[in-house]
This record gives sequence, structure tokens and C-alpha cells, in this order.
Amino acid sequence: SHHFYSFEKHSHYLTLTALEYGYTHEEIALVSMLVLFQQGKGVKKSYIAEFEPLLPSMKTLNLLSSILALSDALLADHPANIAFELCLEDGKVIVTTEKEPSYLAKESVKALSGNEIEVAFKAG
Repeated sequence: SHHFYSFEKHSHYLTLTALEYGYTHEEIALVSMLVLFQQGKGVKKSYIAEFEPLLPSMKTLNLLSSILALSDALLADHPANIAFELCLEDGKVIVTTEKEPSYLAKESVKALSGNEIEVAFKAG
């Protein structure tokens, strides 16, 4: 059983057992693992052992997980509209915003531990 604050475990279980919609076994396994590791703490090999034949490499899983965690962090303050653009410069994700990004979004990005992606903010 999982408590309320283990939402990623609940979501992982639901996507693994209920996601159909014509997805392949590989796609279902990938989506469920990304949901499980969406907090950006890195993919744990022990969790994926059972599904490893269906999944891409650990490096790919960590990068995809980091991208999902980054998007979640950038939207931490639930903005009314998405007022930023992303680009990749010299291996670093540059977040260009129309105005100063929210404190919560900046702190959420900083809090990503084990993140494979380096992020910088820039005012547009």
C-alpha cells in the first residue's frame, strides 16, 4: 500500500496496469517508469530490473526522466499560460522567459537532485 504522498507510485501502477490505447508493451513500460521517476531523483536500477528488456538504456531513461522533472518544476506555480521557451546551448537548457521566472519555479529547478540536465534562466 502507498500513502497519499507517494503519488508517483500510484501513477506508475495505474499506467502500468491500465494504459492501453494501442500502446506497445515497450511504450507502456517506458511511460510507467517515467511517471515513477518524475521527481527527478534519477532512475533506480532495482526498480527497472523486471522491465529492463522493454526499456531503453539507463542513460536515455535518466535523460527522459530529467526532462519530465524539469517541465514539472518549470510549471510548479501553475501559471495561467506557458510564458517561456526552451533551447539547448552548449549542452545546457536555456529557459527564456518574458518576465522574471517565479521564485517557486526557480527553486523547484534548483531542487532537482540527480538531474542529468544543466539549466540556466534568461530574461527575454
